[in-house]
Amino acid sequence: MFIHFAFGNLGKSGRVEEQTDAVIEYILKEKRLKISKCKEFIPIFPDQNSTPIPLKPFKAVEGRTDLVVAEIDGNRLADVDSIRYLPEDVPMICFIKTTFNQLKNSMHAREYGKLGMVLTNKFLKAQGIKRVHYYTEESLHTDPLILKWNHDWAKGKLSSAEARQLQKEITAYRKPAKLFPSFAKSVTHVIQFGSDKPQTDYFTYNRYPKGYDFTKENEYRIVLAEGIEYLHFEEDDMYMVITPDREAKKAIETFLNQNWREKPKVEVYPT
Repeated sequence: MFIHFAFGNLGKSGRVEEQTDAVIEYILKEKRLKISKCKEFIPIFPDQNSTPIPLKPFKAVEGRTDLVVAEIDGNRLADVDSIRYLPEDVPMICFIKTTFNQLKNSMHAREYGKLGMVLTNKFLKAQGIKRVHYYTEESLHTDPLILKWNHDWAKGKLSSAEARQLQKEITAYRKPAKLFPSFAKSVTHVIQFGSDKPQTDYFTYNRYPKGYDFTKENEYRIVLAEGIEYLHFEEDDMYMVITPDREAKKAIETFLNQNWREKPKVEVYPT
């Protein structure tokens, strides 16, 4: 079965009651799953003809609301041989494929909590669910899409429309097999201009421990078009709700009994 874990941050922090309330209020009551924009990455091969300039953090310029600057770090050289990873937002809903009994010995609860929605296979297939394919650093050098993107990008042959299409093909259903070193140390600078001073954020893929094995997730996705906010379902599309404990099970069953005609199974996460 395919499980979508919901509001996992609340569960991981021990706020199970809040997590349960959120699932009832925003998923079961509305009969919909919210689309998330997750960052996926386009691997960029190093340019052997140039040396990247290592930069210190960006800083706002006093008295200016339209300018930020970065200082050149002259004490070290950037690693010119490393693959870099260009982040792209992909609107998706993620699922883990496993059996109910296998959850007992899986690592999913540690990363995503224990409150999961299981929609029927028929519904998910109709929505276009697809398996995620995992790549290694070595396999990137023989990947046709990666090679094409890097060749066209280096030669300046990517028009904006072509780039978007190719980037979508690369990022929609692909992911690194592990959090390998070149990926773990990738940093993205995001600068936002507003009425006040520019704001600078730094994105690093540090949610998972070094060397984290993504292949064990056996992830599947539904990737949707830009602008779609929710995936709506009917009552008979929900096969099972998995709850963290008996209190959450009771709360969800009470809601379903009072509000749904066709009710899914409600099971406590196996221990």
